Amino acid sequence: RLRRRPCLLPATLSANGQTEAASVTDISEAGCFAAVEQRYPAGTMDRVAFDNPGKRLTAKGVEQVEQGLHLSFSGEGLSAAEADRISLTTVPELVRLAKADHLAFVKRVAEAVAADDKLQPESLATQHRCRLGRWYDNVSDPATRQLPSFKALETPHHRVHMAGRQALVALAADDAAGAQRAVDDMRQQSELVTRRLDEFGEAYPATMAAAAPLATATPLAA
Repeated sequence: RLRRRPCLLPATLSANGQTEAASVTDISEAGCFAAVEQRYPAGTMDRVAFDNPGKRLTAKGVEQVEQGLHLSFSGEGLSAAEADRISLTTVPELVRLAKADHLAFVKRVAEAVAADDKLQPESLATQHRCRLGRWYDNVSDPATRQLPSFKALETPHHRVHMAGRQALVALAADDAAGAQRAVDDMRQQSELVTRRLDEFGEAYPATMAAAAPLATATPLAA
């Protein structure tokens, strides 16, 4: 019922006497979504410590999916201004890391082709398992999804991963020319990804003013 603003916020989740480093990828006044490795029973009461704002909150796990855990804050939660600030200050880091990941992906494949290193195609992350893909697939905020730069990310991002895999398949078949063509396509598509990410980073702040409140809700809303 509240806007789930995209973000990239390091956090520490404490539950059942254990702690786990987590990455919060969306946040509202009433809850957040955290990428986690452990499994948490529904209804588990947790402590969430956000590294950036230095804020600790009590939260309840409401649903666990493959990519992570949906949490509902207990008590007062966050103010709208705090949630906005977290989103606005961490989206640039999301853009920076996504760009760095793509440069590393392209470099890894290109170097394998140049060295005739038979790197296995299965060793490459898919477009849904890389950092950008895990974030992109879970964005539900309408104001973000309507941005042209956000929409334009999907196709070149898919083609980067597809071309990288094609390059390694061709390399395994001793098709050096085919592998190089795939590398060239991968590089071109990666340039589009980085350009769209820059455009998204520039356009995103305007969504704060443009996005209408989805509903009036108490901090206990999921």
